[in-house]
Amino acid sequence: MAARRKLDRIVPAPNTELRAYIDRHISKPGDRAAIEKDLHLVEAALTTDKIIVTRDEKARLLFNLPMLQTVTWINPTRERLDE
Repeated sequence: MAARRKLDRIVPAPNTELRAYIDRHISKPGDRAAIEKDLHLVEAALTTDKIIVTRDEKARLLFNLPMLQTVTWINPTRERLDE
């Protein structure tokens, strides 16, 4: 895809509102580490189409925050949304 120039590379700016919310409300060290590991992906989704495709259900649950209700999470291994 990159060789065919079909990729648009973006460098999303840090979402200060989201990061401040996480600092205030996420206190468990394990949860905070998991969130910080994938935060750049969520920021990229917020900058672009608001869609995240992942098999990581734990990440989806950790990022179930009020300000991310506009983000659509898709798990390609599930056939239906209600599974």
